[in-house]
Amino acid sequence: MGTYPFKKGWQKIGKKVFAYLQPDGSWGLNNAGLIVDEGQSLLIDTLYDIPHTREMLEGIIDIAPDFIKVDTVVNTHGDGDHFYGNSLVKDAEIYSTETCLREMQAMPPKKMNMLMNLWFLLGPAGAYAKKAFRDFHYKNIPLVLPNKTFKNKITLTIGSISAELIEIKNTHKEGNIIVYIPEEKIVFTADLLFINAFPLAWSGPIQSWIDGLDTILNLDVTTIVPGHGPIVKKDDVRKVKDFFTFMYEQTKIQFLKGMTMMDTALHIDLSMYKHWSEKERIISVIECIYRELDPVQKKLSPIKLFGMMAKLRKKLI
Repeated sequence: MGTYPFKKGWQKIGKKVFAYLQPDGSWGLNNAGLIVDEGQSLLIDTLYDIPHTREMLEGIIDIAPDFIKVDTVVNTHGDGDHFYGNSLVKDAEIYSTETCLREMQAMPPKKMNMLMNLWFLLGPAGAYAKKAFRDFHYKNIPLVLPNKTFKNKITLTIGSISAELIEIKNTHKEGNIIVYIPEEKIVFTADLLFINAFPLAWSGPIQSWIDGLDTILNLDVTTIVPGHGPIVKKDDVRKVKDFFTFMYEQTKIQFLKGMTMMDTALHIDLSMYKHWSEKERIISVIECIYRELDPVQKKLSPIKLFGMMAKLRKKLI
């Protein structure tokens, strides 16, 4: 899979670059990154709550003795596991795209805390979400949003290191950023890549996701840090791209037969991906494809998708 073990904590993956991994990479257990050079630093994403983010930040000194403080942060997209910890780095310059910022504003920690407290009112969807996010604590998390936004692409300089922030629209979320460090041949893909797990598609269209993966493949990189899962190489990116191509082709066949999304999920043969976890998340990919094939179809809310995942999970057991 790669040359770096998938174990919790910081690992040095370049002369000036570090990755923070959170096994097993399932719901809420995202990866983060750090560049440290000449007394300056760039943090790529915070984590889902204060305790997890604090543990991550406290571990920096063990792997980067020259680290002074977090000067700059990039929030790669609007899911809470990539920005709810921002209050611990609130004095930094925090970057996101304009679209990412809007998505963050739509789902602040206070709203997530309310949903988790009232999960029992949401039926199977609430029970599924409660189980998925049971290890996190959303109460009293201050909302700290990015104070710098950009469109398309921007290059930041950390000491002598350049980091290219590249906007990839309409994939996992409507707004997404990958962070490319040319000198080190490293890219942090955030949630354009889920490794050893089925991708979660909140936005789409799937063709945009395939195009985004092509963007990664066209970069001069040898080390790829996904949003969730172990560090990988380009062959693993190709496998994820092939998955989306396969899902589009198979879903279109069932759509044209008039099958429901749930029946399609149960019909597609996923045996080649049997080692991937969270199989029920294929319903989110299928929902994206159905919307592509039928523009009249309205986008389902996350709660409705959670409900469908809960139902599908029971059928797949």
